[in-house]
Amino acid sequence: MSKTTAKILLIGESGVGKTAMLQRLTQGTFDGIYTASVGVDLKTKVIKINEEEITMEIWDAAGQERFRSVTQSYYRGTHAAIIVFDLTDKTSFEMVGYWLSEMEKDNNHPIIALVGNKSDLSNARTVPIEVIRATYPSLRYFECSAVNGKNIEEIFVFIAQQFVQRMKSNTVVEYKEFQTNCFESNIVTEDQSITIKTIHNENKCC
Repeated sequence: MSKTTAKILLIGESGVGKTAMLQRLTQGTFDGIYTASVGVDLKTKVIKINEEEITMEIWDAAGQERFRSVTQSYYRGTHAAIIVFDLTDKTSFEMVGYWLSEMEKDNNHPIIALVGNKSDLSNARTVPIEVIRATYPSLRYFECSAVNGKNIEEIFVFIAQQFVQRMKSNTVVEYKEFQTNCFESNIVTEDQSITIKTIHNENKCC
């Protein structure tokens, strides 16, 4: 079995639920207690696609402006970025363009997924799907909920599938750890064996 490592960035404004999404993915829990991230937090998830085992190093970057000079130093060598906004917070959606421009500065052209979190709060929603579709028609889009887990794993399976495709086409940049148009949630699983597991959690904050 082929094994490789992918660096994934989880970015977006403070309070959109990035840390809660990561907790749901790696621990299967949601505690509902909001604490703003400081610097960068790292957790690891293994996803197997057929005979490819991808160790996903997922970097949860603080969204607060005062930490951006720190978190930007972790952008280097990114294979994929998950840009998260809050479906109940229009301002967080308006900032997606900023985060997208940050990733476009990377010559590696990382895989991008756009995610609207807090889909469970349908009555409080302020960002219509029509607006999202019109604004970012070319981005792969998911709506998820860290509260009930809806579409959380699907997001990361999609990233893993895209990463494997890039490996096969030789367009993946080698990852070395840095030290100091679709709006459906379905994923392609035909003729693929997919296994998801957490191998460890490691916190690294600046």
